[in-house]
Amino acid sequence: MTRGYAWVTEDDFDAKLRELAGAVDLLDIPGVYEIVREYLNNDVLAALRDDYEDAPHRGDVRGLSREVCTEVLYTAGIEVYDHEDIDTLREAVRVNLEDGTLNLWDLTSDV
Repeated sequence: MTRGYAWVTEDDFDAKLRELAGAVDLLDIPGVYEIVREYLNNDVLAALRDDYEDAPHRGDVRGLSREVCTEVLYTAGIEVYDHEDIDTLREAVRVNLEDGTLNLWDLTSDV
């Protein structure tokens, strides 16, 4: 039996560490979440701000396509009819944003 770990090279250790770390959610390791949160704080806030600024805001639905309006309304359980024009659909999205039936994340998800 080998005593000690003198035989382990730094490259071997790093390779095994990366292998094992890939199977673990690193943010679940005690203390890691807090360190990463503090380190990336400004980056996370900037990314959230960019996401928010890129999302359609309440009342600003002019750029939404018929497909996006239809999908968003359908996801919220609102019936959409073929005869409705794009302005009617955009208005439905705007009204439902204002009354809280929809939220901005409905417009920025996988639609």
